[in-house]
Amino acid sequence: AWPGAPVLANIGALSQDTSPMQRLRHASRLTLYAFTAVHQAVFGTTRFGLSLFVAAFSLASKVAVYLVFREHFPAQYRNRIAVAVLLLPSAVFWSAALSKEGVLWMSCGWVVYGFHIAFFKGRMAAGLGIMAVAGFFAALVKAYVLIPMALGFAVWLYWKRTSRSTRRV
Repeated sequence: AWPGAPVLANIGALSQDTSPMQRLRHASRLTLYAFTAVHQAVFGTTRFGLSLFVAAFSLASKVAVYLVFREHFPAQYRNRIAVAVLLLPSAVFWSAALSKEGVLWMSCGWVVYGFHIAFFKGRMAAGLGIMAVAGFFAALVKAYVLIPMALGFAVWLYWKRTSRSTRRV
């Protein structure tokens, strides 16, 4: 028997709800079930392996955020930025297991990195591609997080572009 079969059975049971609102409420849970099923198909059914997978990709996402902040702040703040991004207790704890926050961290850091690549490095296609793929996975789990991120990106872009100009805003 395929290791992901019990997880897929749960997906089928949740998708039998008659109300469209019920299906929307279960969408993020269905995403986690599907993520678990794919992981089990590739790596087996070990919980440690699944948690290690999520934690590793979460860490890679945090490193991407650190690399972005490292370029936008003076060198004297690099240690503080590293602690803030990589060692913040709530971010380390909640992103180290299969949960909505873990999957969200796996993707949101790459959204920030893609924004940086697109708008500050000038590689628009690569940056928007990274943002689209990572944003898709973030939207599957917690779509409402992308709205404040977009507003934050707009403020960041406006601030960076007006701080370089000679005229006052």
